[in-house]
Amino acid sequence: MGNEIEIYNKIATLIECALARVATTINLAMVYTYYEIGKYIFEEE
Repeated sequence: MGNEIEIYNKIATLIECALARVATTINLAMVYTYYEIGKYIFEEE
């Protein structure tokens, strides 16, 4: 029974780490997108 809990905890940790990486990737993509939008607006002025 203890081994099952350990496996469950390892799987849960893997999922949490993956979610954190996804959030970081999305945030980085949004920063680049907002930078490009700002650049377009600045170049048009």
